[in-house]
Amino acid sequence: MKAIPLYLHIPFCRSKCSYCNFYSLPLKDERTEKIFIEELIRQIDFQMNLTGSGSLKTVYIGGGTPSGLSGKGMDRLLSFLNTKCTEETEEFSVECNPEDISEELIGLFNDSPVNRISLGVQSFNSNVLRESGRRTTGEQTEKALEIIGNHWKGRLNIDIITGLPGQTSQGQLHDMEKAVGTGADHISCYSLIVDEDSAIAGHPLLPDGEEEDIQWNLSRGFLLEQGFENYEVSNFARPGFESRHNLQYWRMNEYLGCGPGAVAMFKDHSIGRISNPSDLTLWLKGERELWNETLEEISPAEFLFENFMMGLRTSEGIDRKEFHRRFSYYPEYLIRRTIESSSSEYFQIDEKALSLNSKARLFMNPLLLKIRDEIEESDFDFKVHWP
Repeated sequence: MKAIPLYLHIPFCRSKCSYCNFYSLPLKDERTEKIFIEELIRQIDFQMNLTGSGSLKTVYIGGGTPSGLSGKGMDRLLSFLNTKCTEETEEFSVECNPEDISEELIGLFNDSPVNRISLGVQSFNSNVLRESGRRTTGEQTEKALEIIGNHWKGRLNIDIITGLPGQTSQGQLHDMEKAVGTGADHISCYSLIVDEDSAIAGHPLLPDGEEEDIQWNLSRGFLLEQGFENYEVSNFARPGFESRHNLQYWRMNEYLGCGPGAVAMFKDHSIGRISNPSDLTLWLKGERELWNETLEEISPAEFLFENFMMGLRTSEGIDRKEFHRRFSYYPEYLIRRTIESSSSEYFQIDEKALSLNSKARLFMNPLLLKIRDEIEESDFDFKVHWP
């Protein structure tokens, strides 16, 4: 039986950050938490059985705030997931907020399959955090990192956001220096995306677009100088420490998604993207209502384009052999016009992969539009062999 990646969405947060667009809500009581976790376990079992999966290849618990679960709730969930992990399980990540880190939580992780913490720092500056609607302070982050440094046995990712309200270029560079100084082997550096409906929209201290670009480029340059590889547009890792779970998305492999707001993609009768409702009440109706999931069937042409869109985000690029197995063509054949009309150094092709150079990956949207147009205008005759 196959091993498959799993994403879990824990929707509970003590408060919502002003820039956040992910589904979350306050956790009212332990009874709600217990009912939620038992339903989550049922959905995991259901999706694993549906896909014929005997174990988990990777696990990522996100949210929301997974680290905000009670010790009893976290232990119940991790104990169940331990029964689904085997030697084939490559990585097990849990998102944590600094204010939730304690010796007890780290001890629970050390005694479980968890081997990677993703710490949502965003900034080390208390003023920037406050202006961004974060509950965390810089002091709490420092304390969390001290506990992690003294007690954690696994890997560490640090999340940083550029362009937050009140942030400056000098402050951003200081944040990156602090992030590298934690000893983290992976750093995710995201540009702030301001949704017009989010609470942060219109904040008077938001840096303008030019300043945000400067902050992100300073961050990228510093991380490269420190020996990190920009292996995906917004992700940096020491060699060999890439996020194995996220690589499953970028390689367009199957994955499960459980919990309200989570998305799964796997093949039943057709290639489908299955979305759980961003509504705890609807989702808790459970298996009888199929958790009120919605199914989006992905056409062969759309699946083909998504393989280009996701694969070209990474430095490893698109595996030519795997692409040929899926579509009966090599990738460069299907986008010949786009390659020929682009700067000669943008696309790199060797025996193993088709990829973009580091410069082109930072400005890839125009290339993706060309690729989409070329796919739509061409009459390729192929069947999809996936997974």
